[in-house]
Amino acid sequence: MTGSIRPFADFVTARWRNSVVPVLAALLVGLLASACGTYVIEPEVPVSTANYEVWAMDQTNNIIHIISPQLEVMETVDLSEAGLERTHWINFTSDHKYAWIASTVSGNTAVIRAEDRKVIATFDTGPASHAADIYPDDSGVLVSVIKAGELVEIVSDHATETFSIGRRLIIAEDPLVKSRADEFPSANPISSAFTQDGRYAYVTLGPALANGGLVILDLETFTLVKAFSPEEVRVNLMGVLSPDGTKMFVTGGSRDEKSLYYVFDTATHEIIAKDATRGAEAHGMALTPDGSEIWITNRWTGNVGIISTEYNDFVERIPFVGEAPDLLVFSPDGVFAFILLRGGGETDAGAMGGSGELPAVVVVSVETRQVVDVLIQGELTDEGELPALDYHGIAIRQL
Repeated sequence: MTGSIRPFADFVTARWRNSVVPVLAALLVGLLASACGTYVIEPEVPVSTANYEVWAMDQTNNIIHIISPQLEVMETVDLSEAGLERTHWINFTSDHKYAWIASTVSGNTAVIRAEDRKVIATFDTGPASHAADIYPDDSGVLVSVIKAGELVEIVSDHATETFSIGRRLIIAEDPLVKSRADEFPSANPISSAFTQDGRYAYVTLGPALANGGLVILDLETFTLVKAFSPEEVRVNLMGVLSPDGTKMFVTGGSRDEKSLYYVFDTATHEIIAKDATRGAEAHGMALTPDGSEIWITNRWTGNVGIISTEYNDFVERIPFVGEAPDLLVFSPDGVFAFILLRGGGETDAGAMGGSGELPAVVVVSVETRQVVDVLIQGELTDEGELPALDYHGIAIRQL
């Protein structure tokens, strides 16, 4: 029998014991009794041979944890001294030399030189700057500013490290939305995903599903060309482009109803498919490196729905990966999925409540669909309270 043994306490709380053990029976292949307590035997962790770093952000403490392919924390970067508070969203440029971070409480957006981990520029983009999404050619960044209901462009020349605020759009004031104001309770942007040619941005609205919907921005004119109300398209989080660029997948959800994903034809911006994610409060989504699947985390139900990019349909459900799975990324070789767990504490949708699970980064084998490790998990305080820790924002830096 192969594998390592680890104290069962490492997996922490009741829901892990009651849900992960029976559901992922292949993961926990046996129990051993010992004088020191109860142990589980884990399967061998697969080996990732790609060269990369995982940057996982603790937005409560404004710290980036940098994780190696060997699943070890190599370094931490404290962003507090740079004036960033509640570091919420992170993306890398296509060459992986720079990272852009949006911070909701400080209301700013920063660019970090990845090699030396230095913040080289910061912009006051507005209250609740939620996401900083980079144009496909790296020439700009589109910041979704929730409380201002505004999209803010940062023009970027990374070669010379020259950056400036560009165009701005208050979504509610665009004629397409303004003429239908009664259909949009609010028009607050959440995040953007771009077509392959960089011409259009699919911008989700929110943050609540009742305030959701989708608008499509023409980046040439910086005006909207399509607008879908929350009754027409029930999304409020993010989008992912298909590998061939012909389709855009978008999702979102709430705790009160089943979550949906929609598939758009990027040539016509029309809906060509939709289905359920098989969970509630769909949140994160990411494309596998081979381009065949999109994984969607369902935060309220703690599971993952897997979608075929070729056929647009649901293909598989991972029953439980942990409490409140949020954003996720894949290792470049497709061996691991790294999923942020918000745990049982407060999230941007309110308190998860009930189970008291601890926040962590969970590692899932893409091949077996099984949890193989739990990283940088928080610890209860001496009083038994949840830690001041909240993982949100994760990105892969290829080396």
